Amino acid sequence: MPLIRSINIENGLLLVWEMTETAETFAAGYPEAQNDPVFSRITSLKRKQEWVAIRTLLHAANCKPDQLSYTETGQPLINHPEYRSISISHSDRLAGLLLHRLHRAGLDIESANRNFTRVEHKYLSPEEILLALSVPNGHGLFWCIKEAVYKAAGLAGIHFSEQIRISLNEENKPTAHLLTESEQRYELVHFEIAEQIIVYAVPH
Repeated sequence: MPLIRSINIENGLLLVWEMTETAETFAAGYPEAQNDPVFSRITSLKRKQEWVAIRTLLHAANCKPDQLSYTETGQPLINHPEYRSISISHSDRLAGLLLHRLHRAGLDIESANRNFTRVEHKYLSPEEILLALSVPNGHGLFWCIKEAVYKAAGLAGIHFSEQIRISLNEENKPTAHLLTESEQRYELVHFEIAEQIIVYAVPH
């Protein structure tokens, strides 16, 4: 399982791995998994693979597994002297881990080959549906942007098509705003690895 990319971002770190081995091979390389009660309760081979992959990434980031916890709604938390927030994402091929020192940041990874147009009305406004046609893999990119912003916000009940708004700047690069009781702009970084769209969002 090669470490595809380790990116030192401003005030943070992004790690991305390609999950090519089976869950059994993953677990063999992570002996602690066999004695972990959480791992033993996971029945899905894919979920086992993801579980081990994230702990491998934590190790690569010099974080301990017991520094990771989850809220009641499933949002990951990191108890670490260097990092304030953690965001985790998986696709069918990649596992990603985003750590940030100053802000709650959000990460999302999706396959560029997934058909997003069937659900476009659930997460895009009519204007954004048209806007998505003007950028490569627009529907998938916009999905990842909204998921990343949602994770960064850490608020339940956000309406994707109404409260997370995407626009393009003069360089045709997307920017995002979250409209709740106040307005928050998010800086976005996006790229592709192995036909997977990767987006992370940090509040500006």
